[in-house]
Amino acid sequence: MLSVGLIGYGHWGPNLLRNLVAHPAFHVAAVADPSAARRLASREAGHDGALYEDGAALIRDHACLDAVVIASPVSTHYDLARATLERGAHVLVEKPLCTRSSEGEALVALARRQNRVLMVDHTLLFTGPGDAIRQLVRQGRLGRITYCEGQRLNLGLFQPDVNVLWDLAPHDLSLLTELQDELPVRVDAVGQCHVNPGVPDIVHASLRFASGWTAHFHWSWMSPEKVRRLVIGGSDRMLVWDDLASDGRLKLYDRGIAVPGSAKAGTMIRPAYRTGGWEALPMAEGEALARLVDHFAAVIESNADSVADGARGLRVVKLLEQIQFALDRSAATTKKPS
Repeated sequence: MLSVGLIGYGHWGPNLLRNLVAHPAFHVAAVADPSAARRLASREAGHDGALYEDGAALIRDHACLDAVVIASPVSTHYDLARATLERGAHVLVEKPLCTRSSEGEALVALARRQNRVLMVDHTLLFTGPGDAIRQLVRQGRLGRITYCEGQRLNLGLFQPDVNVLWDLAPHDLSLLTELQDELPVRVDAVGQCHVNPGVPDIVHASLRFASGWTAHFHWSWMSPEKVRRLVIGGSDRMLVWDDLASDGRLKLYDRGIAVPGSAKAGTMIRPAYRTGGWEALPMAEGEALARLVDHFAAVIESNADSVADGARGLRVVKLLEQIQFALDRSAATTKKPS
């Protein structure tokens, strides 16, 4: 049985603790959180191991640790993950991996030198829709992918340490890296700040890749409705994931266009339309986080590659950096003169 420490018992920590306690491969040896009330809550949730106020102290002082799960604020991820790897333990860190790609590169290199697992909690990849989309793309059922459009909206939750981009986008970008293995050559983004100046709570982003296809996303903490929707356009079929749909959350459409090979100079091309039907695709049931925790145990046991390893987490951070740079550029060019 693997002895594991959990750092952070706020929003996501209780879900992680519940799944770690339930898994036969793990024994939760210690929990760390700066709040005494939250530490007590971990006791009430079934944790009977050591309690720490400080995550760094858990890593440094606890006698036996095979792995550490980090669910603390994003700004602490790098230091805690580095300390865990330097100690010689495996790491599962909440998304995003860190706040800078230079930090991510250092963590990936350190994990490789230490021969330890560095994994990121990109839970979307372990949902039924996320896994099904990855399989469809791998099998080539969509044909050549030409575009991707996504919405992830809700009223809140406003985060104390990151903007809406760094909070919500890692979900969609983790799946995007499964569709496209290159970084975009152009990124445009605009944001709005309704609450805190300089901290966007709505972001629209457009990414263009060298291969010609594009991705467009809308992330928001300011929507009256919860929306989780992704459209992927392919040359052969199109896919729609609507997480709140009542008639099938994942639909594969036999629809699209056919473009004639040539047209007379100066004339508009008129495509032919393919308007076939659609099918609701079967998906794995059960809690995604339980599958992720099980995957973490299996990767530690077998030293196998992970779909959510540090290198993939680093690619997500690089995408976040590109979009953040575009946001900053947009804010600078639209700022009113004083």
